[in-house]
Amino acid sequence: MASSPRADAAPLSLSGRVERVHAAVAVALSLAAFLLLGQPQWSGMAAGALVGAVNFRALAFLTERLIGGETSSRHTAIALLLFKFTLLAGALGGIVTWLKPDGVTFLVGLTLAPVCLVAVVLSTRRRAEPLPEAS
Repeated sequence: MASSPRADAAPLSLSGRVERVHAAVAVALSLAAFLLLGQPQWSGMAAGALVGAVNFRALAFLTERLIGGETSSRHTAIALLLFKFTLLAGALGGIVTWLKPDGVTFLVGLTLAPVCLVAVVLSTRRRAEPLPEAS
């Protein structure tokens, strides 16, 4: 009897779980903005969520290299981190200058990844003591 592919798969890392939650929330909020608010808000939400997802993925990759890497890898990761921040600033400046997204929905989309990170960490946190039973 063959086992299911889900049972054989390795568990997702924290960043993988955050990316999945972020994708689901970003799609839901972008769809809601499209249906309820219209074009400028929808495109602002989608652009912010996309930039936030790419930024989160780059930070997760570089953090793994900084924490687990050897000395030469750490120096490279620090240089790449500075380069990533420069690219992020340039991308944000370009998006705001040329695309002119709605500011509120763009910022909401941009900050979804850290919010999803906190939500995933809080949802997976194990309590040190069991919950009291109801009497």
